[in-house]
Amino acid sequence: MSNEKSWPSQWSVLASAGPGAKFIAEGSQFSLEPQPATGDPVFYRLHVVKGMDPSFEGRPFYPVGVRGINTRKLPKWKADDATVRQTYMDAAESVKRMGRGDPLAARLEGTFTVGGTSCVARFYHFPYAREDGRHWSVLDIASPNGGSARAPAPGPLDTGGDGTGHGDG
Repeated sequence: MSNEKSWPSQWSVLASAGPGAKFIAEGSQFSLEPQPATGDPVFYRLHVVKGMDPSFEGRPFYPVGVRGINTRKLPKWKADDATVRQTYMDAAESVKRMGRGDPLAARLEGTFTVGGTSCVARFYHFPYAREDGRHWSVLDIASPNGGSARAPAPGPLDTGGDGTGHGDG
């Protein structure tokens, strides 16, 4: 996982769902910078390009796990095609379930706190998963108590449900 050459590219969020989607709005962009910049990265630092919650800026994400998760080949992304959107979201939800159920699943993982609530974010990566040869990733944002974070608002942070985003790089 730490040697994935495609991690350090700029990523775009194609779609997101659930309360945590406020952190990873559709159309958001970010990059993952390897640390150190030469040799085998120890971790990746996330840099928000646009649209993501500022809580993510500079957050470290560490390679965790050793077992890859498999997903089926996905069609070319078409934002205006409801069937394609649903195919991607179904695949993303499947990846989340498999990843949460397998502590050895290969991923990048980081933690952060928003409004006093601790959250975990996990990236699952699938090189060349799309029929058009593009890379695909799934971002899972959850609070450790089983709920997922929502973007900060006046008053206490809401938790519950979960957040899913997927994108390409």
